[in-house]
Amino acid sequence: MKDLQSSPKILIVDDTLSDQKSVAAFLTRNFVNGCDIHTVDKYSAAKKKIRNEKFDIITLDGNMGLECGYNLIPDIQRFQTTRCIIIMITGTQSCIDTGLLRGAHFGFIKYDIQQDVKLNEAFELVPLRQAESA
Repeated sequence: MKDLQSSPKILIVDDTLSDQKSVAAFLTRNFVNGCDIHTVDKYSAAKKKIRNEKFDIITLDGNMGLECGYNLIPDIQRFQTTRCIIIMITGTQSCIDTGLLRGAHFGFIKYDIQQDVKLNEAFELVPLRQAESA
């Protein structure tokens, strides 16, 4: 994997365009030399990209309609390097619970759960109460 201070290749898997844009903006501003961002809004398209291209970071939406982004984890483990960082993103508690269970099933033991946070207009993570009062 590239040094993440260089230009990492990132795949954003999310079926909501506004969420894709928010995640892309948040990630872009955290890399000094920019990043190479690819987005997909369908499970099948994500599966194809994961099988055919190498990524440094992959973000997964927990709820993509009929499919769960977390179901892509076995493909990520099979086709990506062990250094590929997986970021699971969701807005609902049931998807958080599902993500934790799926992650444990696939051998993930380290989690950083950020609850009650939201991206503000400057794409900064802020506590939900602060975001609501702004």
